[in-house]
Amino acid sequence: MPADENSKDVLIIFSVALATFMGRLDSYIVNVSLPTMARYFDSSLSDISRVVFIYVLAAASTLLLFGKWADRTGLRRFFIWGYILFTGGSLLCGVSASIDMLTISRFVQGLGSSMLAATSLAIISRHIPREKSGRAFGIFTSASALGITLGAPLGGFITDYISWHWIFLINMPIGIAAIVIAGKVIPGKIEQERDIIVPPFDFPGAFLSMAAISLLLFALNNGQEYGWASVGIISGFIFSALCGVAFVVREKRVVSPLIDLSLLGNPRLYCPLVANFIIYMTIAAHNFLIPFYLDLLKHMTPARIGLFLMIYSVVFVIVPPIAGRYSEKTNPVIISTLAMAITAFSFFFFSFTLHLQGLFFVVAFFVVRAIGNGMFVPPNNVLIMKCASEKDEGTISGILNTVTYLGVTIGVVVFETIFSQIIHQSRSDQTLGSPGFVADNLYPGFRYIFVTLGFISIIGMIFSYLTGVDAKRKAKEIFP
Repeated sequence: MPADENSKDVLIIFSVALATFMGRLDSYIVNVSLPTMARYFDSSLSDISRVVFIYVLAAASTLLLFGKWADRTGLRRFFIWGYILFTGGSLLCGVSASIDMLTISRFVQGLGSSMLAATSLAIISRHIPREKSGRAFGIFTSASALGITLGAPLGGFITDYISWHWIFLINMPIGIAAIVIAGKVIPGKIEQERDIIVPPFDFPGAFLSMAAISLLLFALNNGQEYGWASVGIISGFIFSALCGVAFVVREKRVVSPLIDLSLLGNPRLYCPLVANFIIYMTIAAHNFLIPFYLDLLKHMTPARIGLFLMIYSVVFVIVPPIAGRYSEKTNPVIISTLAMAITAFSFFFFSFTLHLQGLFFVVAFFVVRAIGNGMFVPPNNVLIMKCASEKDEGTISGILNTVTYLGVTIGVVVFETIFSQIIHQSRSDQTLGSPGFVADNLYPGFRYIFVTLGFISIIGMIFSYLTGVDAKRKAKEIFP
């Protein structure tokens, strides 16, 4: 391959990786600054929490819409506009004079993040040669992990030593440079023939999908606070389901659907999507639970917990490019299935060693689990994007990112609820800081949770194995 083409591929990968890095970074960089911003605006906890939720809501609810829209208008144009919207939203956040302006600005920023997420994987799939796609997806995964890793410490440093405004304003020079690079290296859309009639966009389907996802996220994020049996939460789930059913009915009848539902009937697509949902659900559950384990049972300070969690993050940043490179030479199904098996083993291993003294087995668990997670994501992304034709790469990318968001949200909600019940049963309604609280009573509960995560990972391993084969035939062989 000529040197100039190789350099262009590198810049395309860099531009896409930078997009996911910035999107992930801004999902986490804000959290540590929330108390400071709440004092600055003299706002309530409820008001300041919307700064986080509105970003996730804007990003997650529009991915399907933007994926389809990008396929119609061109990935390059949509990707650049995503950078423009994200960078502009960052500027508005940084100069916000009220909590309401900050919330609206975060919504704009979330829309930009969604546009970038909906097109990033599609750009790799379309413009990077197949023999390089594995390592490209690996670098993309590492950039995402790096954004998550640096979010909290970078946010704390900027807030303490500069100002909370700069956690947003720092995106300005990076975003402008990214726009210039993307405009120069990402190929534009090939013009269609003039006599080809483009069917109208499915706006009702887009509205129904956004309503279904938004209502589901609202109910999941507020169920613990308002009560799962409250009228508002139950109504949210019911109307989300109704919108989802209406969306499916419409997509089956409309000429140009937002999502071609026949794609989801392909086991080569839905099997890795289910596995992707499971891996991110377990990642989110682990990230929520481990700080409690280290605090309550290993008696670590918050600062030490933050540093200790870097062990997992560093390994997770290193492994994906290696796994991506091997997925170019080996069947990706083998790598993703093995990765799920390693993840399941790590959970079972930890469930039987978490009561032991010292930190050796905790470190071993972090390393093994990070290897499993890092090995899984790049080859699984390769398998999913292989199912996309050129006309629906953005759509498939949007579906993949939506499944990821839902996996993360549901993972936190489900295991937060389970953990709350375990806490309730183990301490007889006493608070974590009360004199009567006995942390050692939590060992059986933690063991139960991590065994459960191990079995869930085995389900993910089965779906990874079924990827690329006749799922129905294999299912009959396994379950005659």
